[in-house]
Amino acid sequence: MFSHAFYTWLAASLLHPVFVFCVAAFVPGQPHFFFDSDVIWVYVDILIRALPYSLPCLVAGWLCLEVISRASFSVQTRFGAWLVMEVILTAFGAALLLGFHQMAEPQKLLLVLPGAMAVAAAILLRYKQFKKLMQVFTGPAFKPGMI
Repeated sequence: MFSHAFYTWLAASLLHPVFVFCVAAFVPGQPHFFFDSDVIWVYVDILIRALPYSLPCLVAGWLCLEVISRASFSVQTRFGAWLVMEVILTAFGAALLLGFHQMAEPQKLLLVLPGAMAVAAAILLRYKQFKKLMQVFTGPAFKPGMI
């Protein structure tokens, strides 16, 4: 269970700088990274700076996945619940960080978007793995408390 949450977190972390570039391209007054010759270094810089801040989301995502996987709903319902819950947790965590750093201005709240978009994209990309994981919890041999 933790490995699925970890790989999803890792995929979201790798996608996050890409979505930062996309959001920055559409916000007036922001630097446009696409035309910078050092775009790979900007990508690595954003990635390294974002990883420690996203660790609480990894733990929260793992705990949510544990709870959601044991629910007696269909796989699609559990997937939707996990998708919505992770996007909400990511947006909430980013908003808390912005508030902690006293940057909670309306313009700065756009910084929440890339993280939420990256999490949603990573979860959607890993749908097949989620279905395989949920087969463990819906199979005939599953007994509560087995894992």
